[in-house]
Amino acid sequence: MYIGAGIMVFGAALFYQSLALFSYGIALSLMAYLFVVGYEEPTLRNTFRHGYPDYCREVRRWVGRRQKRGVERSER
Repeated sequence: MYIGAGIMVFGAALFYQSLALFSYGIALSLMAYLFVVGYEEPTLRNTFRHGYPDYCREVRRWVGRRQKRGVERSER
């Protein structure tokens, strides 16, 4: 959701050739990063104590991994 909002703002900045929108996109990206790292992740870590570290090892924070063809999740 945060990535999608950022892409929309940066896209609008390109479309309108607006330095102000580009600056807003940078600020939005920074605020989203700080929110995720400072609030969301600690809250999830406290809520899902046992399963969250495993989840973090399997899933990247911002951009997902490409799955190899023919490899099931349990085979990795």
